[in-house]
Amino acid sequence: NRHLVEQIITRADALNLPLHSPRSASKRGGSVMLKFPDKSEAAATVGALNVEGYSIDFRGSLVRLSPGNMTECDRISELFDIVEQVLTRRRRRFAGRAARSSSGIKNPINPKETPLQCLGNIASLISSGQIRVVDCSSVLGPKTPILRLPKDFAKNTPDVEIHRISEYDDDGPYFAWNWLKLGEHSGTHFDAPTHWISGKDFEDGMTDTLDVQRLIAPVNVIDCSRQVAADPDFLLTADYVKAWEVQHGEIKPGEWVVMRTDWDKRSEDKESFLNDDLDPYEDGSHSPGPTTECIDYLLSKGIVGWGSQCIGTDAGMAAKFSPPYPAHNYLHRDNCFGLASLANLDQLPAKGGILIAAPLKIEKGTGSPIRALAIIPADGDEKSGC
Repeated sequence: NRHLVEQIITRADALNLPLHSPRSASKRGGSVMLKFPDKSEAAATVGALNVEGYSIDFRGSLVRLSPGNMTECDRISELFDIVEQVLTRRRRRFAGRAARSSSGIKNPINPKETPLQCLGNIASLISSGQIRVVDCSSVLGPKTPILRLPKDFAKNTPDVEIHRISEYDDDGPYFAWNWLKLGEHSGTHFDAPTHWISGKDFEDGMTDTLDVQRLIAPVNVIDCSRQVAADPDFLLTADYVKAWEVQHGEIKPGEWVVMRTDWDKRSEDKESFLNDDLDPYEDGSHSPGPTTECIDYLLSKGIVGWGSQCIGTDAGMAAKFSPPYPAHNYLHRDNCFGLASLANLDQLPAKGGILIAAPLKIEKGTGSPIRALAIIPADGDEKSGC
């Protein structure tokens, strides 16, 4: 045990993870406590290790390692290799921060091309039609499906209302306009970290304080439409994502990940879209989403956010998961974003697209309806399927 703990301390020192246990072997027990940068880093790292089969626990920002007589030296090395990868990816998940703090940034694809020239090329490709803009939003109106919660659990969001102010008449002779009644999380919408209790303390976790540099990022489209057609309760697992990466390429820090289910094809029928369970003693609806370990894995990759074509970012029955609603719970704990009720993901390639998901700048907003847009190569024929 002492030999293994010394190995742990050596690797922790190399990663600048402070030791929260006595350094002297004669003063400590069989476990060793390491202090991570904060609670979310500890939680995300432990989650990533659990996905890979390591049984580790944490309290706050402290991670406890207890090597026993079944632990091999190679396993300690493998564990810290994973820890190092996770911490490195997660430091890179806040897009643009490193660039803003340094000078002389080069285009990684073409070092001879300046960022201004690169932007000019993109603008030319859009204007010439070689880059296509895909609308990933559903229509927002009185027929828009709205999340339906149990009456004895929480207050529900009202349906969307559109009220006419004037239409070239006595109330406004030269113009037409409306006023709206809608919730922040209506239709195709954005979940800010402050939307969930686990993300309530981030100063930059509201729609008027978030870092807009993070809203525009490459998008990974994981196609589960065939599986969902056969089973509306289909759950996306970490192993499914890993297999997708083998085929399409690694998910990188600061990128969006969205789950294509073609659920948007139900949006014209509110009951079909919500797909609530008919049993009044069931808490939830029948719609697809990610497992807890799937969210753990994606956050270990350093993603900026997760998106779904269903009414929310979690599966319909996620109230029964441990913890409940892992997409909400873990994403917002990590100051990451959620997107719900996305549309037209069947038009996007698995990789190569860029997603723009900008919420309204609502004062202290927990979220906002959005016009989500993706830009993709017009002549791309790669689909998002596995």
